[in-house]
Amino acid sequence: MPCSQCGESKHNIRRCPNLSQPKIEKKKTTKKKKIKYDNFSILNYYKNKKEVVLIMEYKNKKSKNGTNEAIQLILIKNNILNNTLSGQKIKTSLKDKYDIDIINIEIIAGRGKHYDLLLYTNSLDENNIPKKYKVEYKGNYKIKPIKLHLPPWYNGVQFYNGDPKPFTILSKYSKEWYNKFINNDEYMLPYCMENSKPTYDIWLKDAFKQGKNTVPFMLEFREKFCKKKGKKTSMLEDRIIFNKSFNICDNDLEILKNEISPIYKKIMEEKELWLQITGNVDDPNEFNVNWTKGMVFTKIPELKNVTVKTLSPDIKFNCECEKICNCLNNICECIPFTFEAHLRWGYGQGYSNLRLDFK
Repeated sequence: MPCSQCGESKHNIRRCPNLSQPKIEKKKTTKKKKIKYDNFSILNYYKNKKEVVLIMEYKNKKSKNGTNEAIQLILIKNNILNNTLSGQKIKTSLKDKYDIDIINIEIIAGRGKHYDLLLYTNSLDENNIPKKYKVEYKGNYKIKPIKLHLPPWYNGVQFYNGDPKPFTILSKYSKEWYNKFINNDEYMLPYCMENSKPTYDIWLKDAFKQGKNTVPFMLEFREKFCKKKGKKTSMLEDRIIFNKSFNICDNDLEILKNEISPIYKKIMEEKELWLQITGNVDDPNEFNVNWTKGMVFTKIPELKNVTVKTLSPDIKFNCECEKICNCLNNICECIPFTFEAHLRWGYGQGYSNLRLDFK
């Protein structure tokens, strides 16, 4: 069959030499540049499986902030130990401000720890033993000025999320929650529960644990609740209504103040130095650094008053302490010191990990 374009045989229109076709330009593909990592890069810690426990513990947290902080701590440690330009900048900042030389550094951070780093120095105490300093790290990946006129905890960081059992208010809250929902046959009726209802003590142990539910009744309830209300749904709406009606009297607040005070003091005693870094630790020209001595070297402000800040959607308490006063040449500058206690659920609203955080 002849070509429909030129009438010649032996080829068709697709292969016709008389048919001019526009040239199709090939898209230029740019090769991705391979990133080279040096010996103190975070990547090598993943490759060589170093500090895995620390990294994985932070990765298991709900927020990415924990993972970012874990990476930052490792970068800080590596730069200091390798005496890089960034490490020298961090060490010089401490030396210039407090005449403290860093000879070694260890990462301590993790669940149940109230400080992040342990510094080994060549300074000697009164018993001629080299001094060690517990360090709380607070930082940000974005480079920005550090507000030196404010205390290092000014950005509202969390500094306690421990055992809920010491707080009477959580016992009161949990009992009312249990009776309102878990032990309420009318509330549970739409879910057609098959497992037997746990006693308050068994349920409380499950609710207070720092992890997901293990009690069969709660596992069944959570599954059926999510199926009925939505896959990722927690008891958020129930909690909002419950919190609004939760009664907190003056006596509750006085008891809470007396329970918070020793825990808060113990935590602050473990924060001997505060390290603030904003920016990229791996680039000495792209981060700011500041060291501040902890309140243990001066005076930890007494907790004076606890008041209700909000009831709904979250119950939060305002903890007002003595003012922090810095005196120089008989001139004193006093800064109000307050922190927040946050009553919250950790693993889904109404399910488990009921606790009180300080921030």
